[in-house]
Amino acid sequence: MISIGIAGVTLLFIAWLIRKRIVAAIAASLLLFSLSSRLVDILYLDLAGPIYATQLDRHVGANSATPFFCFAVLALVLPLAVAFGDRAFLRGISHKAYAASGYINGMRWLMIAGASGLIALLYLEMLRIGTIPLLSRMDRVDYNIIASPLHRLSYEMNFLISATLGIAAVIPRLQGRSVSVSANLLVLLLLVYWALTGNRFSAFVMVASFYAFPFGALILAKRAGLLTRQTVSDPWSALISPKVLMAIGGLIGAIAVVGLIVNSYYNVRGYADPVFELSQRLLVQPVEIYASHYQNFVFGGMREPDWQAIDEVLINPIDSNVNTSIKYLMINEVGFFRTEELLANGTQFAGGYPEIYLSLFGMFWAIPLMVLIGICTAWITRLAMRNIFRGYLLSSIMAIYVMFAFHLGYIGGMLNSLLAYTFYLKILILFGVFHLEQAILRRERENLVGRMQAVNGPSAGSPGFDLPRTQDGLAATAR
Repeated sequence: MISIGIAGVTLLFIAWLIRKRIVAAIAASLLLFSLSSRLVDILYLDLAGPIYATQLDRHVGANSATPFFCFAVLALVLPLAVAFGDRAFLRGISHKAYAASGYINGMRWLMIAGASGLIALLYLEMLRIGTIPLLSRMDRVDYNIIASPLHRLSYEMNFLISATLGIAAVIPRLQGRSVSVSANLLVLLLLVYWALTGNRFSAFVMVASFYAFPFGALILAKRAGLLTRQTVSDPWSALISPKVLMAIGGLIGAIAVVGLIVNSYYNVRGYADPVFELSQRLLVQPVEIYASHYQNFVFGGMREPDWQAIDEVLINPIDSNVNTSIKYLMINEVGFFRTEELLANGTQFAGGYPEIYLSLFGMFWAIPLMVLIGICTAWITRLAMRNIFRGYLLSSIMAIYVMFAFHLGYIGGMLNSLLAYTFYLKILILFGVFHLEQAILRRERENLVGRMQAVNGPSAGSPGFDLPRTQDGLAATAR
């Protein structure tokens, strides 16, 4: 009953976040979805366990692991609620000369052109190989072996491609026009490509969550009174409105994902009992490592930091380019040779958060570290969203790039990426680009004000002016 009560309170708080902090919920949709579904899974194991886990070849669950997992969820959700509070989030934010910026319009053109070229190359490469995995019952892991490095790189950077298209989609709306049709078509082509190349659930969730990320800036603009109201002149315009298209696209996407999952389990992988395997994948495998490690804590383990494990995973890993956290957890569960065999075949166990904190740092240090990481994640997410609204587009892309390193810590328990020198190089580039874009946009505003004063006189504006407003909000153009 304690597990049910604490899980219920945690899920209600997530629902409150979605209701009252919708921008935060959109920005962290991938993490909220992942953590919420895993919370339901661990509650299921607590109530129905012990349950046999096929990957671990033993029973897990029934060890009251839900309360600590709820704390791990709240260690992220609470900082998000604070960081995206309306007053704190809108403080010091401005939306100046957005529509009149040649830099913003040029960046959008580069985003659309670059994404179009990349997606075209991916399709051409698939045609060159001569195999469409979805039609030939080939799994995505097998296709990755024969695919080009461009395909593998695009899969790894799927989040950034999707976020870039999302930014390109919302720019016209922030300028007073409609959401970009070309960006919507490109993200649709990207989804179709991942479907054709044998992907199932994770690739589509990644695209949907990061493509939706920039749309939080539209809600932010509306709350700030800076979004022009669009009038619908005919039924056809209402039918193709963004809200209707998103609803239809979401329904079609959900049906397509379910179909792809069913095809994978019944046709591609050919399981003898697909229903049992699917239940394992949905209810057991996302939390089996956490349930097993929490059992060690219950029996007196993981109270203090394990310095040898910290050295192996974080300080001197054998291969710092991979997720050393999940590899360490897998070795503890199934042994070194079985782990190497699974990883060589492209199979990696799900989970990693928060069990890696317990395994490395013990209960005493795991709690403050999870809170600290939650605060950092909320801050960088907030920065990325604010930058989109302010027109710092390249800075927002770099902020999302940095933010994804924190995402990996929640999705797969990956911590070694936060200690790599490339992570701090990304942060330096982020701040360098931020100041560069700030200077470019300030110069554009000053030039625009100068032209306006030359035509209308000195009272026409100042370097800190906002675009003229109508009764509905921000004017679509500036003269």
